Amino acid sequence: MNYDFLSDKVQLLLPLALGQRYGVLPEQLEDAAGNTGRIKLEITVEIQMSGRIRSITSPSHQGLSVDNYPTHYGRPSRRRAIAKLSSKTYLERDFELVIQANELERSRCFVENDPRLPGTVALQLMLIPHFKLPPVLEQEYLFLIDRSGSMTQLECIEMAQQCVTLLLRCLPNQNTVFNIFDFAETHNQLWPQSRPYDNRNVQEAVGLSLNLSIYWYLYSHLIWHSQTNYIYGLEANGGTELSNAMQAFLGSRRASVPTAAFVLTDGLVDAVSHRLVN
Repeated sequence: MNYDFLSDKVQLLLPLALGQRYGVLPEQLEDAAGNTGRIKLEITVEIQMSGRIRSITSPSHQGLSVDNYPTHYGRPSRRRAIAKLSSKTYLERDFELVIQANELERSRCFVENDPRLPGTVALQLMLIPHFKLPPVLEQEYLFLIDRSGSMTQLECIEMAQQCVTLLLRCLPNQNTVFNIFDFAETHNQLWPQSRPYDNRNVQEAVGLSLNLSIYWYLYSHLIWHSQTNYIYGLEANGGTELSNAMQAFLGSRRASVPTAAFVLTDGLVDAVSHRLVN
């Protein structure tokens, strides 16, 4: 279960596969029989939110049905619902359920009574901290990725690509511009000048939407190699000429705003000039 407070969404993931169980097979599974009927998969999710539910969807599967609980007035509840999925095939990929609701940014507590043990309750408490931070002025973020031949070792280029993907998801969402450079024997840059940090530009850079929760970025099956975006189109080969790349990299920054520069390299540089070091 993952929360994305920026877009008021809760994301539930039912993975296709889990790690192999060690030890003795559970007794309940020793005589388990497979489903021989026409319906091979049934998923039911009972949903209760503290704020009004705005939408319930499944990006991974079609045919999801959603029914609202009736209130004591006989009207459909705005905070409780049941989502069901029935399929004639077994689970072939991860099941994802996305719930968009109000007031996810507020602290809340749910209480559930145990009907088997009178007087016993279970509590789920979630505290959402709120800090009054000063407004952030305009800022720039620059990324320089080493794509030389040595970056093929130990999957360094893949780690650099995933690192930039994660960092891009964590940037401040207001008054931010960014750009990406890469280098080997020669250097390139994504845009002539830094561009605003928005969904369109992030899509062009890494092929992933800002609307996804940060936890999906950490989930490896969503970080794929694609030639349709800048980052995952980089291939490691050639020498490591850092000096000219760094001069172009730092020379492109906006002098009027604070700039944060990230250099992702394995450190195996052919030559470093004294001027670069200074």
